[in-house]
Amino acid sequence: MGSGTFLESSAISVLLTLLFILGISFAGWKRLKESLFEVAGGVVSVLLIVSVCYFTGIIPPLPLALREVGVYHSITYKAGTGGVGVYEVQTEANSVHWWDSLQMTPETIHVVPGDSLSVFSSVFAPVSFSTAVIHKWEWYDQATHSWKRQAEVAFGISGGRDGGYRGYSTVSVLKAGKYRVSVETLDGQVIGRTYFTVQTVQVEPVLQTEIH
Repeated sequence: MGSGTFLESSAISVLLTLLFILGISFAGWKRLKESLFEVAGGVVSVLLIVSVCYFTGIIPPLPLALREVGVYHSITYKAGTGGVGVYEVQTEANSVHWWDSLQMTPETIHVVPGDSLSVFSSVFAPVSFSTAVIHKWEWYDQATHSWKRQAEVAFGISGGRDGGYRGYSTVSVLKAGKYRVSVETLDGQVIGRTYFTVQTVQVEPVLQTEIH
């Protein structure tokens, strides 16, 4: 994981491919020579496509993968037996429209002045793999048509749990508008993100408890 590791692995892949081509050249150099341009073009094309996808964030920073992410009014960790606990989250009873079962549109969250919100995420990592992730909170500025950073919260994760390593961040004094929270690596690669809209109200919405 990381740009250095990606470039090193890409160089090793190219080297192994060249060794493979060199190996098959002994079996039939004349036939290989006829298609050498197509083979080289294919190798370069694949390398360029993967590199562009990696550095633009189209593909996630493997071996990390986002299993779950969501925004809630509050999150409380409850210790369990055997060192395995659960997270109790408070969510609005009707925050998702009935027709949007796949949650393709941003969720609308209602907050009273001075309230806070929390984002919960579960990130999968391989066994014996330890690193850190960042929750980056951003608010969309309608005047400049750009995302403005509101907060960043970092915490460590370790691999081995099937459901992913769980963690959360909390931000208070939220203003109305569109938000996104990105789950990122320490060097800024996006593992995944969630979008939601904040509306300010005077009466606390009806909440329900869920377990994660």
